[in-house]
This record gives sequence, C-alpha cells and structure tokens, in this order.
Amino acid sequence: MKYAYEAVDSIEAHMILNMLEQVGIQGQVNGDYLQGGVGELPASGIVKVSVDEADYEQAREVIEQWESAQPIAVPATEPASNHSKISFSLSSAVVGIALGGILTWVANIPPTLSEGNDYNEDGIIDERNTFIGGRLALSEYDRNGDGAMDENYNYYRDGTLRSIRSDDDFNGLFETQYKYENGQLKSSESDWEFDGRVDVKRSYVNGILDTVEILNPTTSVLVKKQYFRANRIVSAEVDTDGDSILDTVYKYNRFEEIIGTTRK
Repeated sequence: MKYAYEAVDSIEAHMILNMLEQVGIQGQVNGDYLQGGVGELPASGIVKVSVDEADYEQAREVIEQWESAQPIAVPATEPASNHSKISFSLSSAVVGIALGGILTWVANIPPTLSEGNDYNEDGIIDERNTFIGGRLALSEYDRNGDGAMDENYNYYRDGTLRSIRSDDDFNGLFETQYKYENGQLKSSESDWEFDGRVDVKRSYVNGILDTVEILNPTTSVLVKKQYFRANRIVSAEVDTDGDSILDTVYKYNRFEEIIGTTRK
C-alpha cells in the first residue's frame, strides 16, 4: 500500500476514500483511531488514505482533479475597527464566491449509478456494474455464488479495460491483479502468500505471456525468471544456492521437459 493523501481529519479521509471507490480504486484510511488520542498535538498528517501501488497514479490523478476544483482558502484576519463595514463586505463577497465554487463543484460531480443482475434467480447478485457520468467505470462478479464479489473490472474513461482484480480461491482476498494498456494485457502480479507482498510478476507482449518472475515470499528477492514463447516456456534462470543470484539456466523442449542445463 502507498499513501495517496494526507487528510485534515477522519471525515475528509473517508470522503476521499469514497470518491476513489466510485472510480473503482480500493483503499483504506490509516490513523483513523489515532486522531482522538493526540491530545493537544496537531492532528495534521495523522489520518492518511492509502491505495495499492498499482492504483497510486490513478488515485493521485483523481485527487488532484478534486483539489483543483476546491475554492482557494482565504485566511481570516481581524478587521480594523475603522474599516468594519468594508471588511464585512469583503468577507461576505469571499464567502459568496467560495460557496458558489463549492456549489458549482458539487453540481459538476458525475452522477454515480449501480445496477445488479441475478442471472440464476437465487436472490444473490451475480454481477454489479457501476456507472459514473453515464460511462461504465467498474464491473464486479460473484463467480461462485457465495454472495461476495470475487472479480472486478476497472475501466478507463474511454471505456477500455484498465485492470482486473481476481480472487481465484474465493477466500475474500484479491491476490491477483492484471493491468491493461490499449486494450491488451500488459502485466500481472500475484500475492500467493496473502501477506500483502507480490510473489509473482508476469509481463506480456501484445497480450502474450513473455516472462514470469518468481520472488522469495519473505525477502521479495528474485529467485526464478521464466521465458515464454507463444505461451510455452522455453527457458528459465534460477537461483539454486540462495545467494540472490540467478546462477543456472534451464532449456525446455516443446513438451516443457528440461533438455539442457548451463551454469552462469
């Protein structure tokens, strides 16, 4: 997880998180319960919104758009006694401008609509689609019928697929994420140990599997790199002695049997 926003307080943090979730970005609020225990210390920087590193850039884009739409804060000053009427007029004008800016921003927030489908008519939603401003932003699926969404599709504003998150063992954790560019699969990551660390990284060329990197689940150090051609493994580099160096190369035939071993 990576911090995407430092909130003034818990209310603002949850508002930001809700805004991100509306565009298909999952995250969490950190420091929510610490705010009440800071005593007289300033609470700034305690409450933060964090997202997956894969979603960080998109989250920052959404937050920056929101920030740019906010009215500029004008610091309050004590009016001089001989200019009270002028100060009151200026203050009223500032409040009016700020209120107008907020109302304009609220009016321009794209409406969010969610709809669900129960295909087998068992009373459990099998598919849920979320639309923002009339465009499909997120599709979620319950593939095993247990009432929990275990796969979701996140879309760019132009309607092309951005990413897929998948819970393939139906334990409630999305252990695999796929990323797309220009409509084609670009990369994927998996957390096989369910500890928040990526254990496997895959890269694709023109949507075809190219390489697979397997990481040590404890140290996240690369221990094996596999190379593919037409979705078939052709070679692999392996760290056989645990010194974090890929020291052995294996060659495979079309039946994926090892036909050669070379020490690097």
